[in-house]
Amino acid sequence: MKNTTLIRLPWLAMLILLVTGSFVHAAPPTIKNFSSEGGRVRNKDNAADTMYLVKPGDKITFKVNADGADKYEWQVNKAVQKAKSDTFTWTVPDEKGIWEIHLTASNKDGATHQEWVVSTMPEEEAPCFFEYFTDGMFSGLREKDPWDRPLPQWR
Repeated sequence: MKNTTLIRLPWLAMLILLVTGSFVHAAPPTIKNFSSEGGRVRNKDNAADTMYLVKPGDKITFKVNADGADKYEWQVNKAVQKAKSDTFTWTVPDEKGIWEIHLTASNKDGATHQEWVVSTMPEEEAPCFFEYFTDGMFSGLREKDPWDRPLPQWR
């Protein structure tokens, strides 16, 4: 009687690797939660609010928990910042304005995004109409603009 166990064992190991390896799905990162804190803010109810008013000179810290991310890129009004981690601290400029703070968290399989909008402008100087589509939604929006006004609903 021949012992064929040693011959079959490598084939069995290869078969197991092929089968289990084919079920591993690569995926882009997912943002589990996000927050911002600091400053003398208005129209912000909790750390997860994404649109609110700030004062010049405020230091605001933005943070995300992105599962699977190995690279972070922060932008302020489309200008890339030096921060490369899941946390970014920004000082509000000493001027009136509206700023979009944008994060891209990525890995080799894709990217996900998070964005905040802050402003130093009083409501009487704010734009009459504020559209915000970065979340891909055109209706059913629950967030309010930085001046605590409802966002437009489109059909």
